[in-house]
Amino acid sequence: MLLLGAGRDFDLTPFDPGQTQIVQGFFPDVQALEGWGYDIVTEPRGAFAQALVVIPRSRALARARLAQASALLPEGAALWIDGLKTDGIDPFCARSAAFCRSKRSIRAPTARSSA
Repeated sequence: MLLLGAGRDFDLTPFDPGQTQIVQGFFPDVQALEGWGYDIVTEPRGAFAQALVVIPRSRALARARLAQASALLPEGAALWIDGLKTDGIDPFCARSAAFCRSKRSIRAPTARSSA
């Protein structure tokens, strides 16, 4: 499983540290995630059957993460998107829907409240 952008505040309980690679470059997050036993990298390595992209506030970074995940996954693989409403997940999903449908199916796009 590939997680792009998950940080120390992200709920990782559903993810097995031995089966999950997290792409993260923010040092405090890297330290915390490594302490919990996750494989943390700045660039993904290996093959993945599924990915979860955590959408940040930056539109450019969000698009880059989505494109990177899409390029790394085989055709038909599950690609999930998660993000906060306050970071603009709803408009991002609306704008990205055509791109995502053309590449693979997106499963369970969610929007978490910031409260």
